[in-house]
Amino acid sequence: MSAANQFVSQLIRAANGVNSVDATEQQRLLNGSVVTIRDMQEQARSANGTAIRKTITDLQDLIVAAHLGRATGEQLHAGLLAAACLIRELHISIDRQYPGRH
Repeated sequence: MSAANQFVSQLIRAANGVNSVDATEQQRLLNGSVVTIRDMQEQARSANGTAIRKTITDLQDLIVAAHLGRATGEQLHAGLLAAACLIRELHISIDRQYPGRH
């Protein structure tokens, strides 16, 4: 399994058990999502840059809210799933552009 797929799995597991994931792990996953999405966006040369930037901004807002203890479990759940979906989509896009690259 690729690193991207492993990270997506971590995000989904955390989203499904958001109440059992501690604040440090939530921060690590959210920050890691932003970094991963930015890196993958460069590789994918995605035409959907506006939507990706919005997702990154939403994740950054969620990171701040979580740090301040103002993020709800529902917001964290939605943010982690949004990150997982976008990383998965970018991974597919990169695989299509560079077949056989693993």
